[in-house]
Amino acid sequence: MEESFLRFATVKDAADIAKIYKPYVENTCITFEYEPPAVEEFERRITHTLEQYPYLVCQCKEKTVGYAYGSLFRGRTAYSWDVELSIYVAESMHGRGIGRALYTALLELLALQQYRNAYGVIASPNEKSEHMHRDMGFVQEARLQNSGYKSEKWWDVVIYTKTLNPFDKPVTPIAINAVSKESCAQILHSAQQYLK
Repeated sequence: MEESFLRFATVKDAADIAKIYKPYVENTCITFEYEPPAVEEFERRITHTLEQYPYLVCQCKEKTVGYAYGSLFRGRTAYSWDVELSIYVAESMHGRGIGRALYTALLELLALQQYRNAYGVIASPNEKSEHMHRDMGFVQEARLQNSGYKSEKWWDVVIYTKTLNPFDKPVTPIAINAVSKESCAQILHSAQQYLK
């Protein structure tokens, strides 16, 4: 994709990210949020996420057109090696490899951080997202029936899992800013091959 590349998010991306996310909140059940968050809330979320996890964006012609990040899966210490994934692409940019590029880079960075399990938690039905997860080697582990209520309907949630590292004795996952800048740059550059 011309003039497109992946990079880490900054708070300056918050306005574009809010625009990408808003139609998902207002018009779909892909997210269970009821109200679109303000730009200031996205600034807070980006800052908080980057304290531990990757928060990536795809930039096209000076505009953020997609984003993906990792977050806490569950709060108990024994879950420290698990990470939940989120990804959103601007509606006008679907089918251009942005999701695959972002997810590829995100998963490789999380593996370097020493995470073991990556979870995609998907409101169902959402065939596009489920297909992408299956295509990228995720396995459906569970279906939680009637887990969320939105748009006057109950929605199932499916959980897809991908193993990132062997299940040997683990070390505590490192923060994303502890991963070498060279490794991060190499991963982001390599994943750009999927951009169409």
